[in-house]
Amino acid sequence: MSVLSDSQRMEKIVSLCKRRGFIFQSSEIYGGLNGLWDYGPLGVELKRNLKNYWWRVMVHERDDVVGMDGSILMNRAVWKASGHEDTFTDPMVDCRSCKARLRADQIVEKKGAKQCPVCGGKDLTEPRSFNLMFKTYVGATEDESSVTYLRPETAQAIFAQFKNVLDVSRKKLPFGIAQIGKAFRNEINPRNFTFRSREFEQMELEYFCRAEEGIKLLEYWKEERLKFYGNIGIARDKLHVLTVPDEERAFYSKGLTTSNMIFRSVDRSSKASLIGPTTICRSIKRPAANRSNISMRKRNRNSFRTWSSRALESIARCWL
Repeated sequence: MSVLSDSQRMEKIVSLCKRRGFIFQSSEIYGGLNGLWDYGPLGVELKRNLKNYWWRVMVHERDDVVGMDGSILMNRAVWKASGHEDTFTDPMVDCRSCKARLRADQIVEKKGAKQCPVCGGKDLTEPRSFNLMFKTYVGATEDESSVTYLRPETAQAIFAQFKNVLDVSRKKLPFGIAQIGKAFRNEINPRNFTFRSREFEQMELEYFCRAEEGIKLLEYWKEERLKFYGNIGIARDKLHVLTVPDEERAFYSKGLTTSNMIFRSVDRSSKASLIGPTTICRSIKRPAANRSNISMRKRNRNSFRTWSSRALESIARCWL
């Protein structure tokens, strides 16, 4: 039996997802748009099942978590105050030989010289900052007074509405606010199917507590998230838990743990981040392709559910 290369395996997964009705390239009949995807008949059911299960576990089955649904567009002052407008950037490098546009961490180094991973050329520009937020305008005029951004993450709405949620829910610390919603990031080089997209959904919990309880709750939520991934079919041996050292954490962070799912990818990256909980715990949803035990929403035909399960198992075999 021949062993598939990483690129062949990824192509096989993409092709299978399209044939089975899980995921389609956005705007495909007009040439497509890189980093954007449409979910088909089975894909939307899979995604909805995952979101509904997450919401039930995180909100409905707990007394210390409430939900909200913030708007995608917010006042520009929010993104200034959070630092996103000035610092939410990636270092970008251009290859003058093949015109490829790359993130700085994608540049390879051979024999002490930096090279383009696409063509091997050494004629590269110096890294420069590239803001990842999509800029837009609100209102009838397009000037600086009407600038805002498509949100790059869902957390800011939770922080901005914290006082209102606290007043109406009458919660006491510790408690959390959960949200599921779209986020947008103008990635320099989207790749690896849905793992680096320009439009995606986040399932996020911000959990608020007193400073002295932070480390204890960090460990609690880490175990809760690992338990959740096990319940949706991701084996524990496919998860890599990393405790981020002090020098790599933000100044306000007392502790940071990331949970990564190990998978095979086109550029041989071995892990994709699923969650990075701190004393404010964040859960990031990626479209999971290895759920073979999905319980599809009951329709009139059992064959629909059987076919869906088999398709998911086929994806899992390719992926893992």
